[in-house]
Amino acid sequence: MSFIRSSLPIVSVFSANTNVGKTIASTVLCRGANAVLGRQQQSQMMAETGLNSSVLHVQTFCPGIRSETLITYTEPASPHLTAIQENRIISDDNLRQRIMAAIEAFSESLGGQTGFSLIETAGGVHSPTISGSLQADLYRTFRFPVILVGDSQLGGISTTLTSYESLLMRGFDVPCVVMFDNPKYSNHTIVRSNLEKNTTLFTIPAPPPLSIHDTAFGSSADVSNMKAYYGSVNDQATDIAKYVLDTHATQIKRVNDLSHKSISKLWWPFTQHGTTSTAMVIDSALGDDFTVFDPTLQRSRQLFDSCGSWWTQGVGHGNVHLAKAAAYAAGRYGHVIFPENVHEPALHLADRLLETAGKGWASRVFYTDNGSTATEVALKMAFKKTTTQHNLIKPKLDVVGLNGSYHGDTIGAMSASDPNVYNEQADWYIGRGVWFEPPTVVLKHGKYIVRLPESVTILAKQYGWTEDLIRVSLENRDQIFDIQRDESKLAQLYQAWIETTLGEAEKNGHVLGALIIEPVLMGAGGMMWVDPLFHRQLVNSVRNRNSCAPMPVIYDEVFVGMHRLGFASAGVSLLHVEPDIACYAKCLTGIVPMAVTLARETVFDAFKGESKIQALLHGHSFTAHPVGCQVAVRSIELLESLKEKRVNCTDSAASRSEHQQYVTCVWDGDLLDKIAALSIVDGIVPLGTVLAIELATTEKGYASQASIDIIRALRTEQGGNIFARPLGNVIYFMATQETPTDRIQQVLNKVYNQLVQLK
Repeated sequence: MSFIRSSLPIVSVFSANTNVGKTIASTVLCRGANAVLGRQQQSQMMAETGLNSSVLHVQTFCPGIRSETLITYTEPASPHLTAIQENRIISDDNLRQRIMAAIEAFSESLGGQTGFSLIETAGGVHSPTISGSLQADLYRTFRFPVILVGDSQLGGISTTLTSYESLLMRGFDVPCVVMFDNPKYSNHTIVRSNLEKNTTLFTIPAPPPLSIHDTAFGSSADVSNMKAYYGSVNDQATDIAKYVLDTHATQIKRVNDLSHKSISKLWWPFTQHGTTSTAMVIDSALGDDFTVFDPTLQRSRQLFDSCGSWWTQGVGHGNVHLAKAAAYAAGRYGHVIFPENVHEPALHLADRLLETAGKGWASRVFYTDNGSTATEVALKMAFKKTTTQHNLIKPKLDVVGLNGSYHGDTIGAMSASDPNVYNEQADWYIGRGVWFEPPTVVLKHGKYIVRLPESVTILAKQYGWTEDLIRVSLENRDQIFDIQRDESKLAQLYQAWIETTLGEAEKNGHVLGALIIEPVLMGAGGMMWVDPLFHRQLVNSVRNRNSCAPMPVIYDEVFVGMHRLGFASAGVSLLHVEPDIACYAKCLTGIVPMAVTLARETVFDAFKGESKIQALLHGHSFTAHPVGCQVAVRSIELLESLKEKRVNCTDSAASRSEHQQYVTCVWDGDLLDKIAALSIVDGIVPLGTVLAIELATTEKGYASQASIDIIRALRTEQGGNIFARPLGNVIYFMATQETPTDRIQQVLNKVYNQLVQLK
């Protein structure tokens, strides 16, 4: 909902406290804007309590202005209290809608001419709104530039700077601070010296004191005195207005320049620059949305971030709790060296990880910086354990994995995947593994169908089994994960296939050192929902091949972990088997690079010895950086609290056993079946916060161009304002655990409409 429009500068006026002259400062600014623009302008007061009218004040001393108060309460108290007393509670969303409706109506009335809009808040930066939330958080949705009215009285330096820093931490731009001159304290001198260089401080003379009066507006003498006062500060008013308007013009120029400048200076990952001529300008982000500036329309648009900013978003953009956690750690530590040292956030995060994702199996946490290095470390751990327990001397070890896997772009992580589009251009790539074609699950025609690889169906025929014995078409999502499927014919077939394939690989000279899988959902390979029965059989099979020294099992949960699918560990909770090593990143923090590799104590013991060269020799300069650790701790707390809400909302959850986990999906409703039934759709994957739609085409895989047209259409205003990224012939959408149901349905409806047009 953030609003940027080149022809309509908008500012919000906050104050450091109550009774610091916010309405007077607003009136000064409006008068200055009148002098500069000579055109219509708008003033809004969000909510007002008591009988004194800020709107009447502005209209009296700045005649001709369009001014209104959105909500008025009679009792002179905080809005959240008066709303209860007068039984007129208004939600934040309702209030935001009123603000936007007033701005849109005013913008429409300008007929393309330049205007000016000022929104005066009530109370201080952290004063409560009508609903009880904080003003700063309510207005963060709009991210209007802020004019902060400082406190010139005793104690005002602290309240002013505290308010200023609170606004910056939430991502507001604060072009200027306005303070009344108070020679007794000269607060402005200290405040000015502590502002950032892009914030200017203006001082204006203090207004005359008002007489005691018994009307809402004051005596005639007060009116005369204020008129004289405003006349005396016309020059300062014009200076402030010019600065504010110039700041707006600079902002518009800056966002207009960003796109074409970026084309000549930036090198984007996974982007063909030979076919890319423009860049989308993201001005800010909040919740599920980007605010992007459209140079053609010369205004902002809101786009639903359906790729979760490369799968990193668990609690949404601009989360104030994560911002505060980052600020705290940055202020307390900055960065400190980690080897043989400990700081509180690192140990606290390790505890939380071992209580959640690693509960019951992991005992050690190794910190890295991203998912790829987390898997590199995991491979080193697994291979060291294998060589140690089998007394191997520098063997060439291979992995067991799945076709279409993706574990990162570093050399070791690439080598753990089958030859594919991600690693084929790397001359040093040498695939080191045995990879299975994964059986996958899709929703089609109201049924959850398991699609079997050809090699499995061939093996079934060799056994003389009919297709009916192994066909899986189930009514609901939970049945796919039901552990009772382990007793099925298909489970026997999977086990035989796995044993035969691994046995042949070992006969051909493969020395198998680790199993590495992306549990349940393979991301970069095309959002493939792997049959959990197959995953479980694969883990059990590799372990049972040598029960005395079982092969280490790695869960690459960089994508699916940290509640992407509703659980801290999708593998443990949905496959019902524990790994030896697991990797997490992305939703771990949501805002800063950070990754972890969890391991069993037996894996850790493989590196123990008398020499440093026997240790795990891997690390980077910012290992376990305090900012990332502190943010991750808070992120896990937020995600776990959302999990508790889901459990409490599920009537049957309490009666389920640990092997009957409730499988959630935020993408739900009749539209899912309608989308899945389209002839252009081969099947859909609705799982956790992910929805993937596989388009029916002969051109499959990452190199496919089948989804390009619909992706482009969805990004347009007419097509839905949905920022999606293609994965070949697969279109995917991600939400968070907090995305409102009505927003989910809006996105589904827009996607359905676009798909229908492609039929």
